Amino acid sequence: MSWSAMSDFLTNKLASKLNKRDDEIREQFNDYRVIEQLRVNGIIDKNLEKALKGLLNKRNECSHPSDYFPELNQTLAYVEEILGRIRYTLEKAI
Repeated sequence: MSWSAMSDFLTNKLASKLNKRDDEIREQFNDYRVIEQLRVNGIIDKNLEKALKGLLNKRNECSHPSDYFPELNQTLAYVEEILGRIRYTLEKAI
């Protein structure tokens, strides 16, 4: 669920930049492409793009059948990183 919050946040940022509605962005781009478009449009830098794609990959690994079962501390660290990335992006925009 923490990735869902991040996805909504990123989609909203891109929609604002492109003067579109969130649902238009969701129809046009998947999460991976939203992250790329954020960098292309100057909202995030390449380092943050890589970090966000890493978080998305981790989310995908957990949400689809696999042999990966993170422990409690790994899960907490993931949620903490999601929140930190949102906070960083908000502070950078101010």
